[in-house]
Order: sequence, then structure tokens, then C-alpha cells
Amino acid sequence: MQDLFKDVVDFLREYAEFDTEKVTMDTRIRSELGFDSLSLITMIDEAERRYNVRIDDDQLARIKTVKDIVDLIG
Repeated sequence: MQDLFKDVVDFLREYAEFDTEKVTMDTRIRSELGFDSLSLITMIDEAERRYNVRIDDDQLARIKTVKDIVDLIG
């Protein structure tokens, strides 16, 4: 799980400026990492391709933390 967490943090870093050392599983995607609706959708679209997963609109609406993304991908 730790390897996937690190990979997801590195992936998220491609879409927003933040200090990766301060990110935890509970870090909030919008308020702490600075994602807005457009950047979140763009990132999820690429995550689906990169990690070969399908994230539907209901799942997208529930993404609040880094853990939420790790759980969807893992």
C-alpha cells in the first residue's frame, strides 16, 4: 500500500504544486493540494488510463482525500 501511496502522490504532483513530504493519506485533494473541479477531472481522466481503472461520476464525487484515490486505484 505504501508503494501505491507514493506513486499516487507523485502522480498528483504532475497536476498541482505541493510539498510531497507533507502529504498523508488524509490530505484533502481540494483544500490542501489545490485541485479545482477541472484539474480533478483532468487528473482522474489520466489516472483511469495510467492505472487501468474506471472511475464513475459517483466515485468522482466522493473523492475528498488522497486515500480515496489510493482506494479507487488499488
